[in-house]
Amino acid sequence: MAEKKTRSSRAANARAKAVDAEVREVMRNMERLWIRIGKLCEECRAGQLWKHLGFADFKSWLEDAVGMSRSRVYVAMRAVRELGVSIRDADLEAMTLQNADILSRVPASKRRGLVRAAQTQTEQDFRRTVEQAVPGLHDEASVHIEFWVPRSLAEVVERVITLAMALNNTDSRTVALEDIFTDYETSHQVSGQNSETDGRRASERMNETGAGGASDADNETDKTSACDSVGESDSLYRSDGLGENE
Repeated sequence: MAEKKTRSSRAANARAKAVDAEVREVMRNMERLWIRIGKLCEECRAGQLWKHLGFADFKSWLEDAVGMSRSRVYVAMRAVRELGVSIRDADLEAMTLQNADILSRVPASKRRGLVRAAQTQTEQDFRRTVEQAVPGLHDEASVHIEFWVPRSLAEVVERVITLAMALNNTDSRTVALEDIFTDYETSHQVSGQNSETDGRRASERMNETGAGGASDADNETDKTSACDSVGESDSLYRSDGLGENE
C-alpha cells in the first residue's frame, strides 16, 4: 500500500511539473505573439482593410476578430507604431506587451539603452528603471482628478477599471485608465466621426447640464465622490505615478 502511494505521489509530482512547464511555455509564446497581432491590426486599420470584409468601421471588425482582448490590441498597435521603426522585431518579441508599452512612452533617444531591461525585468521593476533613466517622465500626468458621480456610476467605473487591469495584465490603475480612453479615442477616430461635430455636441450637452457635466438633479441626489466610493487608500482617480508601488 505504501509503495502504491509513493508511485502515485511521484506520478502526481511529475504531472504537476509537466503542467507547470507547459503553462509557462504557452504564456511565453502568447507574449511573443503581441507584436504580430499589433502589426496585423495596425495594417488593417491604416489600410482600411476592414471595408473589404464588410464591416462598417475598424472597431466593428476588431470586436469581431479579437473580442474582449481589443484593449490589449490597441496597446500592441501603439507599441508597434512607436517602437517598430527603431527596435528590431526580435528584440520586441523578447519583451512583454506591458514593458513594450512603457518603453514606447520613453523619448526615442533613450529607448535603445533600456531594451535589455524591458526584456528581462518585471513591469514594476522596469517602471522603476525607466523612472531612474528618465526622471520626471510622467510629471505632466501627475494630476489629481476628482468629481461627483452617482454611487451606481462610481461602482460601474470601478468595475471597468478592474476589468481593464485584468485584460491588460497590469496592477496599475493609471495604465488601465489610459487603455480605456485609448480604446474609446481610437475607435472613434477610425470610425470616421468628425471631431469638430463631436466637440460641438459635447459643448451643447455641457450647456444643457451645467459646467460640471451633471444636472442639478444629479447633484442634489445620491452624490458620491470618486474617492469616497472606493476608500481613501485606493482612490478611483488617484495618479499612481511611474515610480510608485502600483
